[in-house]
Amino acid sequence: MGTMVDPKISWIERIPILQDYASQLLSIANDIVSFPVRPYDSSDYLGLMIDTFTNKQIEHLKSICLLVEAKQYPDAEIVSRVSIEGMYLLLWAAHGPKDNPGKIRPLKWWSYQFIEEYRKMIKNDVNDIDLKIETAIFEGVKEYSHLFLTKKYKDLLRRGKVKESPDDPYIVRWPSENLEQITEELENLGKISSQFFHYKTVYRGFSQWLHWTPRGIGKVFCWDINNISRNTNNCEFMGVGAIIMGLQSLATSAHLFNDRFKLDFQGKLNDL
Repeated sequence: MGTMVDPKISWIERIPILQDYASQLLSIANDIVSFPVRPYDSSDYLGLMIDTFTNKQIEHLKSICLLVEAKQYPDAEIVSRVSIEGMYLLLWAAHGPKDNPGKIRPLKWWSYQFIEEYRKMIKNDVNDIDLKIETAIFEGVKEYSHLFLTKKYKDLLRRGKVKESPDDPYIVRWPSENLEQITEELENLGKISSQFFHYKTVYRGFSQWLHWTPRGIGKVFCWDINNISRNTNNCEFMGVGAIIMGLQSLATSAHLFNDRFKLDFQGKLNDL
């Protein structure tokens, strides 16, 4: 573990090394999520978030490794992009805001589901909903809706201008912040490195192939008037990047899991 990779070897030669690291990390992460920490405090939404995110990151790294093994390097990058997004969101929830770190954002992550389900109900997008589920949704909205009121509606409330409550005075999505804002906050807190993990340099780059842009397709295929060919070099590089970011994303969750539940896997994670 911890062996430096010779910078002279090609990208394709690095892939088995990274696959080996991934196998070791998956083994440690599976031990971590299998540790008897449940049931935990029902109000520990950060614990719930870390637990579920770690399990999801395990699934993504497995998929990345399978795709890379099949030489489907660009599609491995798509899965890795999902992993990166989860890493950003979990770190952001765990380390902010300053006055209430690790509490309000995980609560919002969990409770915004009631707003989403309520919207489906008032738009008649849900047919024959079970009465118990309907009651649970209304109770959830009643308890947590104050967390998701729009700034405009809160301002009207403050000024006493609200005569009748609208059906949907809630924010369109949670988090309201976009990923660029989230990563800038994390960078300012020293939780991510701007060189490797910033939105502009990693996530945007990993989004190109997914979104069918000329730049993204051009990373994978070379074309001229007569022919389209696969850019093998670039594809291998995408596979390497996919595993690296999959490793980083799962390792981040695993570290948070270990710290949150006071386990004893820090040494193994640090060694790897």
